[in-house]
Amino acid sequence: MGVLYIALPSDQEVRAWLEELELPIGDRTDGRMATDAEIRAAVAALAGYRAEYRGEGAVTVVDISSIEKPQAGPWAVLAYAVAEDASEPHLTFRRGWAEVMVPLLHRLSTVTGPIVLVPDTGGDPLLVHARADPQALIASWSA
Repeated sequence: MGVLYIALPSDQEVRAWLEELELPIGDRTDGRMATDAEIRAAVAALAGYRAEYRGEGAVTVVDISSIEKPQAGPWAVLAYAVAEDASEPHLTFRRGWAEVMVPLLHRLSTVTGPIVLVPDTGGDPLLVHARADPQALIASWSA
């Protein structure tokens, strides 16, 4: 089993939690949940990756893998439910590499506002926002 990562739109409550953890908050605006079209556009814009979509009921699952090394990585498994009739809209990575997740969320944040990536391990969350450098975010989060 891998680590589950939950991607949450930033809001006042989430930012207060980040402050309690003494983590940097580079953008204090509120974010929102991405639409299906926005998620698909962000995935398509990931250079050097291919994506395979499948449905699991109301959830869309996307296997994102490196074109160059599909088995070795980097890769990620994205799962989301954003339809208006979804009981709980969500965006999660069932597992994956920061090198895929962070650039994808960075691209999404340009249209949705800031997004907080939270690992289920109890490790530090990461605030991803449009003005940040994705590579610097990856380096600081992985350190």
